[in-house]
Amino acid sequence: SSRVLGEILATLLTPPSRTMALLVARRAAAAARPVVWGPGRHPFAGWRALAAAAGASEDTSECPFRAALAGGQCYKLFETPEAVALLNTHPQAPRGSVVVLPRQSGGFASIFEMPDEEAAVFVQHVPRAAKMVQEALEAESVCCLPQAEGEYPHVHVLPGRSQGGEATELGVPSVAFDSTGTQWEALAAEIRARDGGPDSP
Repeated sequence: SSRVLGEILATLLTPPSRTMALLVARRAAAAARPVVWGPGRHPFAGWRALAAAAGASEDTSECPFRAALAGGQCYKLFETPEAVALLNTHPQAPRGSVVVLPRQSGGFASIFEMPDEEAAVFVQHVPRAAKMVQEALEAESVCCLPQAEGEYPHVHVLPGRSQGGEATELGVPSVAFDSTGTQWEALAAEIRARDGGPDSP
């Protein structure tokens, strides 16, 4: 049950990740709306198999991450010196899906290859994105999944069941950032409006 979030997050042992985890737990408890996370020493230790089993379908023929960071079409939800949160506009991705990625890959193609301390630098911003998505979509929960494959480290933030809606299927979605249209602009604006900043309660 997602109600045991605090107990699950307490298993994160590295100091930066543990601090982040406890912050997510406090925020989730205060909002009475759970945020789904995963156990392990590394923020995503042991999740490679889960991500693969969830049905990876990321397109690696090009790198949409580098294209977006280089100034290509995308909807930025927030950015910090360490990370960027982008709206995933792929038609197969659940509505309101967000991708959090580091500004610099450090030469790593995957979050699983990154040392704990380097991964924690950008992963610490995932709770901020999760809170924004959960509130904007009025979701009962949020699922944060690491990439299953790809050429750039990133984390998926997926909204769970919205009030009165169907549950989101657990799976690693395809990624695209270059879609355009008023519907995407409106959705991005709605999610941005929920941003209280990195230190919001």
